[in-house]
Amino acid sequence: MDYPEKILTISIAAYNVQQYLDKLLASLVAPEVLDDLEVLVIDDGSADKTADIALKYVKRYPESFRLIRKENGGWGSTINCGIRTSKGKYFKPIDGDDWFPTENMENFILFLKKAKSDLIFTPFYEADDRTERITGIKGDILKSVTGTVEAFARLPQGSPLAMHGMTVSTKFLRKNRIHVTENCFYADLEFVIKTVNCCKSIEVFHEPTYVYRTARGGQSVSNEGFTKHYQDNLIILRKLLHYCETELICKENEAIFVQRLNEAVQGQYWAFLCAKPSPLHKKELKEFDAWIRENYRSYYESCKWIKIRILRLTRFYGYGCMVRLHHWRQM
Repeated sequence: MDYPEKILTISIAAYNVQQYLDKLLASLVAPEVLDDLEVLVIDDGSADKTADIALKYVKRYPESFRLIRKENGGWGSTINCGIRTSKGKYFKPIDGDDWFPTENMENFILFLKKAKSDLIFTPFYEADDRTERITGIKGDILKSVTGTVEAFARLPQGSPLAMHGMTVSTKFLRKNRIHVTENCFYADLEFVIKTVNCCKSIEVFHEPTYVYRTARGGQSVSNEGFTKHYQDNLIILRKLLHYCETELICKENEAIFVQRLNEAVQGQYWAFLCAKPSPLHKKELKEFDAWIRENYRSYYESCKWIKIRILRLTRFYGYGCMVRLHHWRQM
């Protein structure tokens, strides 16, 4: 089937999301803009009924919905696949357990029809997993940013730069060969940093275009998920620290990247303290701390976490007690 060019491609990372996918796909059925929309459900090797749910929408709306089946390769592989196959002027990634605020779809498409920038930023909602009630909004501070990418440098500390608020020119993504790590969790940070680093122009659409489901058990950003996949965070962190050191294009934006990478460094320490105490985890924590100190001193010194400071002062002598204390406080 020959698919015409669309205004917006929404690329869905779908892995075992049968419980959530129908809500997401239904939120994208906006009759006013369906002809301008391409929805790619990228089934990343699911073992449940994810593909079956997607096929129902493909049959109902064959000009707008597509199902792509592939072997499991992680979130990054769905992004890379989506970029390769996208027919849209703009490209927006979304996770299969989140959804789109349908009421904002028509205005968003009208905005994208006129947009010319590499990158469009939007606010996004956060919603409770159990009740699906909106609990907050992120990114509304970005309303002051427009024009060239140097404007990012004027953002206040704490401003969110997240995949959830990003819509990117497909032509830009291909031209700059934006490619993220596959078979690895936490590649969304790589997508954010590489995209922002390369883009030359930005615009802001002021209505939320994403609902991010929080507090879901098993999420990679939960304590449980982070502990399980801490090695993946380390892989991405190492790559991005090197990338920002060697390939930074816009020097004015270095502070923004430092902020996000600092968060990833703190997250790595957090994962080690959340993990079950063992000689292996203690060894890995010490090696990570020594590596950061030797190669990225500013990130090492920026760690103000008292538990890590104490472990450093005691040469990690109190590791077991500190981890148990950390676990007790998380209960």
